[in-house]
Order: sequence, then C-alpha cells, then structure tokens
Amino acid sequence: MYRVLRYARLHGSSCRRGGRHFQEEKMAIRKVGVVGCGLMGSGIAQVTAASGFPTVVREVSAELLDKGLKSIDKNLNRLAEKGTITEAAKGEIRRRLKGTTKVEDLKDCDVIIEAIIEQLPAKRELLGRWMRSARPDYFCEQYVFPDYH
Repeated sequence: MYRVLRYARLHGSSCRRGGRHFQEEKMAIRKVGVVGCGLMGSGIAQVTAASGFPTVVREVSAELLDKGLKSIDKNLNRLAEKGTITEAAKGEIRRRLKGTTKVEDLKDCDVIIEAIIEQLPAKRELLGRWMRSARPDYFCEQYVFPDYH
C-alpha cells in the first residue's frame, strides 16, 4: 500500500489496490526534513535548501550534525569560489538549513527524506518514532538498497 499511496501522492492520480480505491492530490511542499547528515543526507539537505525549501536536517549527535553541516559549508564555499553560485546565494542556502538532534523538530515538515545508516534496527526504531510524532499528512521517502530487505 505504501507504494500505491506514494505514487498517487507524487503524481496526483487515482490508484486501485486490492479492491480499494486511493485518490490523492498533489501536495504542496513548504518544508523538507532530512534524517541523516552524512554523505548522502548532507547532499540531499544542500540540494533541497538550494531549491528554495526551508530544510531541517536531523542527526543522532551534535558531533555528527556539525560534521555534516561543515561538509555542506565546504561544498557551498567551493561552489562560490568557482563562481557557480554567488556569495548571496550561498548565504541564502545556508539560512534555509536548520540542524537538529531531535526527531520532534521534523513534525512540521511536509516531506521527510530518510538517509541514515543502512542498519535495519536503526531504520525500524526511527520509523517507530516518526509514527508517534508525525503529522498524519506528511510524506516520507526512504532510501533502501535493493539487497537490504
């Protein structure tokens, strides 16, 4: 059912599955959450902020969060030095990023992208915490490698 709802929500279409009918409209995205600020998560957070979305990036510890945000700063500095973005754009992108260590800070995000360590117990624990604190209408995207099941 997750894939059906995911498809319907992204494409604003109608889907049938097991005799049940799902009708979803395209959702407006006002704020993005990224869980994990490692290599993949920091890149995703940078791209969403550069695309104009206020972005909350969550990591399990302040040390890992600082490391990920420093990586984003390094990437933005490199882009500014090459002339790909202006100093003003770099500042705007950085202002759209907010770091946190609390899952609860993601509760007002419309889309949450999970990019944490590839360990099933960690993913299950995180998903359980989301289900207890998330809005009923949020959309979650998880990155799972094909051989991970």
